[in-house]
Amino acid sequence: MRVVDAERRHRDRWDEEIDASINGTLFHRLDFLAYHGGRFAENERHLVLLDGEEAVARLSMTIEDADGRRTARSPYGGSYGSFAFRSVPTYSKSRATVDALIEFLITNDVDRLVLTPPIACCSNRSLDTFTFALLESGFTSASRDVSSVVSLGDGPISVIASSRARYAARKAESTGVTVVHDPPIDAFWSVMKSGYIDRGRVPTHTRDELEQLTATFPRRVRLDLAYLGHEPVAGMASFAITATVDSSFYLCQDPIHSRTQGLSLLILQCLSRSQSEGFTYFDFGTSTAAMEARPALFQFKESFGATGMFRETFEWVRT
Repeated sequence: MRVVDAERRHRDRWDEEIDASINGTLFHRLDFLAYHGGRFAENERHLVLLDGEEAVARLSMTIEDADGRRTARSPYGGSYGSFAFRSVPTYSKSRATVDALIEFLITNDVDRLVLTPPIACCSNRSLDTFTFALLESGFTSASRDVSSVVSLGDGPISVIASSRARYAARKAESTGVTVVHDPPIDAFWSVMKSGYIDRGRVPTHTRDELEQLTATFPRRVRLDLAYLGHEPVAGMASFAITATVDSSFYLCQDPIHSRTQGLSLLILQCLSRSQSEGFTYFDFGTSTAAMEARPALFQFKESFGATGMFRETFEWVRT
């Protein structure tokens, strides 16, 4: 087993292989990473894990100097990284994979690797054996945050969501709130500004980047808005991470219109859409930050039926 830079033949089939893998996500795809343009061009490496001459996993990372150390990161420019495996590695294959990864890092003078794999629901099989191999080989768990996830297979959304969430949505409808799918980007960004940016939060994407992503991935990156009359009051950007996992990347609500409960109506409608389209899970994103709980955020997401899954980051440091 060895980790090597992807050749042209590997890159030509990269996105196809990611989609066919057991745990590959939108964030592993080269066409998704391409929206960054040249931002990471000098530092990114696209790697394949070879078993003999057969590519059995793919991994993208950046390698750059940070805090006086040569540091590798996966993901970069996305939420999840680490290996996207073609099939579940056995214990011996897991150990060989980790050994090959460490050998690659040492050969490339890397002092530190930060690795954040997808959360468990993004994989169609358990990869805990591989996680064990990481820990057994000297990786440490640098952080364990909690992502709030709704299991869409637990019944109709009207049953999954709490009475509190359903009441809030009915209140929104009674005040005249309506939901528009695929709204104009400027209308969506106006709510992003009032309900996200003006509240001190820095979005991962610029307006133009978000517009580019919706144009490139019209079925996987979608915008939705709640309106009161002609006024946008709440918005959500959703990213279909895999064929079975949808997610919210941005949730925002104009604070002036928070009493309309437009965000609750918007979420319930989007959950119903995801369920009807065949998604099994909906990931609301983390409800913790640096391993500290945000109780109000937990409570809000739990009102829609969300429960927690660990989003774990591993770290390797050369000794």
